[in-house]
Amino acid sequence: MYFGSVRFFKHLIITVIVLSIIIPSLLAITFGVQNSKLKRQIAALDSSSSNSVNMQAPIGGGNDTQGNSPVNESSSNSSQESSASSNSDVEDLGYQNLYPDLFVEPTKKVANPEGNKVVYLTFDDGPSQNTEKILNILDQYNVKATFFVCRHDEEAVKPLYKEIVDRGHTIAIHAANHDYDVIYQSVEAYLEDFNNIFNYVYELTGVKCELFRFPGGSSNVKNADVNKEIAAEMLRRGFTYHDWNVDSGDADSKTKSTQQIIDITLRQAQAKTKSVVLMHDAAAKKYTPDALPTVIQTLLDQGYKFEKLDASVKPFNQIIYSDGN
Repeated sequence: MYFGSVRFFKHLIITVIVLSIIIPSLLAITFGVQNSKLKRQIAALDSSSSNSVNMQAPIGGGNDTQGNSPVNESSSNSSQESSASSNSDVEDLGYQNLYPDLFVEPTKKVANPEGNKVVYLTFDDGPSQNTEKILNILDQYNVKATFFVCRHDEEAVKPLYKEIVDRGHTIAIHAANHDYDVIYQSVEAYLEDFNNIFNYVYELTGVKCELFRFPGGSSNVKNADVNKEIAAEMLRRGFTYHDWNVDSGDADSKTKSTQQIIDITLRQAQAKTKSVVLMHDAAAKKYTPDALPTVIQTLLDQGYKFEKLDASVKPFNQIIYSDGN
């Protein structure tokens, strides 16, 4: 009888040995191919980012209300050629063919001049019932800011998207759906959400947003598996993402008062020459608008100027750049 015989056990041992060699080898090859694809994508991103950030753009006057320097046509073309060259070696991944109109023109990044004390106020999650109050305070101090918006379909909120733009502020993308488990499932899931809010803002304002902020920041536990690949794809499409280097603490459950937000924000901003301040425009963040006048006036008195972000501002990014100076 073969089953249970010496020959059976010899064959069984040989089979186990062969499988123990073949299976790990196949897995290694599979993972190697996948890793190689991602490495090429990230390498292209790093190269494109380095070229975009390190090229010097002229600093001068312009018609922008912030006084940001214009980017001339030849410089813009050079940046685009660099980006195209960097991405020519990237394998044509399936999601690269999604949403063919979801592109903006890439822009050179300009570093903050040495000694220039500047603050960029940014507000996530709006518009909300606090938006009008925030806008009025900003107007009072003649300060421009940046609003990273989400999708809100309430009829009372819809006009606020256009109001942000009409008052001279930058409107930028945060998310249509702020659910990390949904948008960070894959690059495809992120692009679907981004395309949704991108088109929604365009329909309401006529603005094609060039800037965005990852929900939770570009590097967090929920997007760790896909953040670099998403960043690479968004950069390939011309978009710029901004994190922050000053957290007002207004989203922290431990923050219980207006004075806490003032103290936390000023303590961090006063230690820097360039600050991108994270705040939130949400109905539940009742202390944020109340903190704004003191934060703004204190920093103005100390020689800081306030500007809005645009595509030329070198960003603070947790994945690509160590700082935004």
